Amino acid sequence: MIRVRQGDDDAFREIVAKYHARVHTFLRHMLGNEQSAEDLTQETFLRMHRSRVRYRARCRFGSWLFTIANNLALNRLRDEFGSARMPLPTTESGSLPMTHSTPRASPPEPVDRGMERAEVVATVRAALNALNENQRAAIVLSKFEEMSYEEIGKVLDLSPQAVKSLINRAKVRLKTLLAGVLDMIQPRPIEGNEEYFDD
Repeated sequence: MIRVRQGDDDAFREIVAKYHARVHTFLRHMLGNEQSAEDLTQETFLRMHRSRVRYRARCRFGSWLFTIANNLALNRLRDEFGSARMPLPTTESGSLPMTHSTPRASPPEPVDRGMERAEVVATVRAALNALNENQRAAIVLSKFEEMSYEEIGKVLDLSPQAVKSLINRAKVRLKTLLAGVLDMIQPRPIEGNEEYFDD
């Protein structure tokens, strides 16, 4: 980025090549829309380039870049939806109901024997979208970018302790929303080993 600040266009292309897919993934999770994610990915790198003269290496570059992407995502969400958030339909237990594109004559089979992967993905995305913007950003940055609490805090302008609390609350919320899905995709124990994967 220091080379970019000095006017090195090759360095800028290197950054785009390295971070484009990662920024796009983050924005897709934040916005839930492929076209909006692509638009704001381009805007993120445009803003980065415009801000190159003011860049100072005071924190990890990725944190600075994702701060730009997150701010753009929040602005887009507020422009499109305002502060209102439509509640998602849930079962009596608080989990998301599994939806099927066509009626089924019998109850769905366990996922490892017939449930379509796309259905699981759609339900997980719906659960992620049910989180507030900070929770969603924290989860995505933690799981996909493997950022530390401190790094996420720089993106969200929060203390590391606040980020930890935010992620914990998000995990509790996701576990509730995805209770039905988790029951269906729970791996079976390997023979001779009764332990289950729980992450």
